[in-house]
This record gives sequence, structure tokens and C-alpha cells, in this order.
Amino acid sequence: MEEVAGKFMKKMNKEQKKKISELDIISAREVAEIVGYSGFNPINNAWFYLDSKNQTRTNTSAGTSNYAWLFDNLGWNDSDGTCVNYGCNYSDTTNSLGYWTKTPYGNAGAGSNVWYVNRHGNLFSSLASITVNGVRPVITISKSLFN
Repeated sequence: MEEVAGKFMKKMNKEQKKKISELDIISAREVAEIVGYSGFNPINNAWFYLDSKNQTRTNTSAGTSNYAWLFDNLGWNDSDGTCVNYGCNYSDTTNSLGYWTKTPYGNAGAGSNVWYVNRHGNLFSSLASITVNGVRPVITISKSLFN
């Protein structure tokens, strides 16, 4: 993936490169917006599966989630299985259980929980000190670069 991104960047002129925003980490609210959960509030909402937008699991086999791209390649094969048991397309058992968002759970200062996307295809919160999650940087690229 880095190789493809590198080749893409080399072909861009200075003006095109300016249209790419800085590297960022996705927020819990952005994840909710992507899946169409418009009423999500990171301060007081409970965790939810990306496809059902509630705590009902609807995906039990590979490739069945509409939002698999949000949790593809999350791994660890334990008693819960890998992400393919929850609808993703690809699993990497050497990878992390999930990735952090930049959004704290609840009111600021109320604790050290942070929202994260996990291999079960849900947006969940956990202590920020948990070391089994990683980060997935987000780059925004202007649509005009693809015209």
C-alpha cells in the first residue's frame, strides 16, 4: 500500500499535493457518519455494530458487511474468531484487534476510555492503555485529482 501511495505522490505536481490534507486519525463521529448513524453522540451512546447501528450482530461470514473496509485486516484468532466471522473481507491474525479513533468516550476528564473500531465490526470504547489496538491514519484526497 505504501508503495502505491508513494508512486501516486511522485506523479503529482505541487498544486495537486497542496490539495491533500494533513494526515489525521478518524473520529468516532466520522465512523458513525460513514455508516449512517446520524444520531450518534460519543459522550453518551453505547457501542454499536457498524451494519446494524445497534448491538445486534447481523454479519457472521466473510464479505457480508457493507463496511468491511473499515475493519478489514484486523486479526487475532481467539475464541471470538477473526474479523471474517463478523463480515470483513480479509483478516490478518498478526495485526491488532482494532484501531483507535481520536474521540474520548464520555465527558472529557471522566476517565481514560477512547472509542475504537474493532475486528467484530463495531465501534466500541476501551481504556486507552490497552496495547492490542493500533492506529489507521486517514488521508483526505480531493476528488478533483481523479478527474
